[in-house]
Amino acid sequence: MTNPVPAFGRLRHWSLPVGLALLLVALAACSSAPALPDPAPGMGQILVSLKAVPKEGVKGPRRERVQDDYASSSHSVESGKQYQRVKYDAIADTVVLCSGGSGPRSAALVAGKDGLDHTQVALSLAGGTGPAEVSVTNRRAAPLTFVAVPRDVEVVGAKGAGSARILDITVAPGQTAKLAIASTAIYDLTCDEDETLACVVYVTGAGAWIGATDQKAFFADLQPGDYDIVVYGPRLPVVRKTVKVVAGQRAQTEAELSVNRLHKCGH
Repeated sequence: MTNPVPAFGRLRHWSLPVGLALLLVALAACSSAPALPDPAPGMGQILVSLKAVPKEGVKGPRRERVQDDYASSSHSVESGKQYQRVKYDAIADTVVLCSGGSGPRSAALVAGKDGLDHTQVALSLAGGTGPAEVSVTNRRAAPLTFVAVPRDVEVVGAKGAGSARILDITVAPGQTAKLAIASTAIYDLTCDEDETLACVVYVTGAGAWIGATDQKAFFADLQPGDYDIVVYGPRLPVVRKTVKVVAGQRAQTEAELSVNRLHKCGH
């Protein structure tokens, strides 16, 4: 009769293969990450690392102490209020514009009961003909009219500055309509029927990128020289950088997004 193997013995017997399997899975995940291409001959690249930093001294939602006849407790004073705290671990819809390069020529928005699914979109008119397009899908029960008003500020990579005009579209319930934009500008897109349906549309004639702050913005096929980088985080101060591009190299820079960048009184 053979002696049974204790449970902990069986666990130790299988722990090594399981550990190796987990290690192989992790290595496979790393190796499957898309690699950036090498610079084209005579050209350079820019890689922008995004870093989101919480407001100094802020650890979480503000709380206060409540004392009654029997006990004291702590509760959030933000509960039940229309208050949105920035999630600095991965801020979505972060826009990065570059004075060179290219970017997406189209974007899509969905208007649902909770609002638009994006707060910002980025488009580029570089490397193509015709206007850029923003498609808007209406998932509400009534028609929606959207108006895009250009701001009186110049956008990075502007072409034909001052030619931008007010644009509008009406989207029927359950339908999708396209807003064609042929001029570079920063547009405030709003809805006549519901002011909470709002989005900022950045249209440049050069490089455009949009993503979350746990990603990196990448611009390729750049002639050697100096380039302006501007980062727009939703409801955060604008970050500006100047990056020098050298032929055959990938320049790297970091952009920190935080309300800590705001000027303090007396400084």
